[in-house]
Amino acid sequence: MSAARFLSLADADEIFLVSAEDGASLPVYALAGPARGKALLFGHANGFAAGSYAPLLRDLARHVDVYAFDARGHGGSLWPSGPLMRVMHHDHFATDLKRVAAAVAARPGVSALAYIGHSLGAASALELEVRGGFPDASALMLFEPPIFPPAGSPAHAAAASCVTNNKTANEIRNPGIILLQRTLKDSNLQPSVP
Repeated sequence: MSAARFLSLADADEIFLVSAEDGASLPVYALAGPARGKALLFGHANGFAAGSYAPLLRDLARHVDVYAFDARGHGGSLWPSGPLMRVMHHDHFATDLKRVAAAVAARPGVSALAYIGHSLGAASALELEVRGGFPDASALMLFEPPIFPPAGSPAHAAAASCVTNNKTANEIRNPGIILLQRTLKDSNLQPSVP
């Protein structure tokens, strides 16, 4: 007898699964809004799951169809066995997001898709932009993406000293803001973990 699968937003109007190439399985939660066509996809932060944002997602669903998903290693996702450094590599999070966005965009009635990403969800979207573009998104809103300025940029030394000295964001002016003010197509923007 197998245990029931945990779902972080079990009371969603609909739940469907998106499978990754390596066997990861990501639950996608749909919260129906009043108007069909416009949809919002939400990507959560590291250590959280879609259900962690339930009050916000339900509030957004008063205006638009909302989709949120549990990234690999979070909430109700399932991931393949193997070394964690391979299975949980940041490239997989970006590729998973691309698959989820494509699955949502292909849903009947979805004509426009916007994306909101927080932290890990934001970094995954930036990775897709660097690779050539976030698929099928009419707009991107990214909160607190963990990015590290590339060597040679004016903010690199300040960011490196923060990592070395374990300073918090409240102790310094966030050097990532400088980079986020540039266009996402700027070749100097390299989302990464320091």
